[in-house]
Amino acid sequence: MGAMAVSNFFYNLANVLHVALLRLSTLWSQTARDAYRARAGWQARWNQAMAQRKERPTLWCLLNSTNDYEQCAPLIRALSASHPDWTFHLTFQHAEPLDLQRLSDSNTYAAILPFNTAKNAVRILRILTPIATIVTPQRNVGSFLTALHDGGIPTYLIAAKFSNLSSPFKWYNRRRQRELHQRYTWIFTTDVHTLNLLSHYGITRISCVGDTRFDQIAQTKKCAATIAPLERLAQRGNIIVASHATEQDEQALTPLIWNLPAHWQLVVVPNAINEQRITQWIEKINRPVCRFSSQLISDDLARCNLLLIDTPLPASSTYRYASIVYVGGGFEDQLGDAFEPAAYGIPIIIGARHHNRPEAIELREHDAAATVQTSTQLVSVFRSLIKHDSIRKHMGLRANELFTQHEGSTDTILRRIEADILLVNIPYEST
Repeated sequence: MGAMAVSNFFYNLANVLHVALLRLSTLWSQTARDAYRARAGWQARWNQAMAQRKERPTLWCLLNSTNDYEQCAPLIRALSASHPDWTFHLTFQHAEPLDLQRLSDSNTYAAILPFNTAKNAVRILRILTPIATIVTPQRNVGSFLTALHDGGIPTYLIAAKFSNLSSPFKWYNRRRQRELHQRYTWIFTTDVHTLNLLSHYGITRISCVGDTRFDQIAQTKKCAATIAPLERLAQRGNIIVASHATEQDEQALTPLIWNLPAHWQLVVVPNAINEQRITQWIEKINRPVCRFSSQLISDDLARCNLLLIDTPLPASSTYRYASIVYVGGGFEDQLGDAFEPAAYGIPIIIGARHHNRPEAIELREHDAAATVQTSTQLVSVFRSLIKHDSIRKHMGLRANELFTQHEGSTDTILRRIEADILLVNIPYEST
């Protein structure tokens, strides 16, 4: 028995034991019970879903959580447009039932991924018979990758981002390193460092193409609606937009509202619309506040230090009017989307707790975003950007450069996938 076969045997045994222990833990663990309930009867549900799409080619997206869907969504939309007869099967290791329902439609089926065992992998391929699979970086999918490889199904890792400390490069995790070598038809990374790192380990089927989310943001930017009150504000002076603002962000922004210079106004988009929270904050500010839900006229806007967006409105629609953007949630590990304002070439400010958000780190490293540790520092950075037009312009240019570097990645990935699928599916004719 070869080394790889021995590794597979013990890997599969470990997964079976892990599932058995999870099943045992359902006796006392609600989390384990929820995990089993979410996966119970998955084969019957999948068979039913695929019965309606039996004659249509299926592309499988193997994702970790619904956050990863944003990486896959531009690819699905583009493939749907060029191949309307295709169907898409999304699987997640972690997802809420409402999210699965939201993502499912006549062309797409979203479901929880069953446990990572060799038997489940075989069952999945028998049900789906995918023409290709798109995977985002995650753990505990080795059985599925092996089954895809053994079945000769093109498999693509997208949004790959690794460092020297990543688990595949630990001495005890050679299996994951072998997966990178052997299990993927092609790997698409978002940064040059990952490209160089994987090349150092002898992985050659790899391209640095950027982040597909930028293509989606570019499309959103083209369709951004005009907002009349903000148009009028922008004609009067400069606008600061604070998006995804949490309660803690609102408290941190209060000193700024008290000390805004002339011809500067703050627009706040809360992370959740809560009437009690809004009322309490307005009372604490004790300054002229305009609410977006009111019938606003130019004179009202001229008197306001703050325009509060208290109705559902995409933050992306407000960025086109901004001179500076603060993306909230960074004081509480709840950072909002920091990529969207980069599309407009705007200097960005974020809180320091963003280490789980690679896009925020990339913006910071590219000098497109400034990070703040405290509310006092937040006000200080705002004052500096307001005072120094040259700094604002420099950060805006860097944001625009970063955005431009990432645009077009969707088309690059699609060309690779479509070429491989055509090669795989061309029927052989003997001559």
